[in-house]
Amino acid sequence: NEVINLKQRKVHKAVVIPMIDYVPTILKKYNYALPKVSSYKFNERVKELGERIKLTQKVEIVRKKGNTRVSSHTCRRSFCTNMYLSGFPAEELMRISGHKSPAAFMRYIKVDNMQAANRLKALRNSLIKQS
Repeated sequence: NEVINLKQRKVHKAVVIPMIDYVPTILKKYNYALPKVSSYKFNERVKELGERIKLTQKVEIVRKKGNTRVSSHTCRRSFCTNMYLSGFPAEELMRISGHKSPAAFMRYIKVDNMQAANRLKALRNSLIKQS
């Protein structure tokens, strides 16, 4: 059905994640058995990708653990934040991310002041167009 069903390790909660765009192609390439990648190697690849696409946006790091700056958890948080900012309903996004409470989910979302202002402006513009 082009979805991924899994049970989270930490909380043993079942989640359903839709396969979008290129995911089915990647799964078929590896015969539905993705290679295991260490956290270290994953983080190195994400850093390399950022350098290759010449990321220049300044990022304020509020908290960090050791020297880790970008990790799979950072990618998960970024996905949730980007989907939230795009207007995807928080309640539905929580079902995909596996968050139990809205309070926990909202602590997970990282929206800076400019993003919040732009989102409000876009909402206001859409309301004006509707009237």
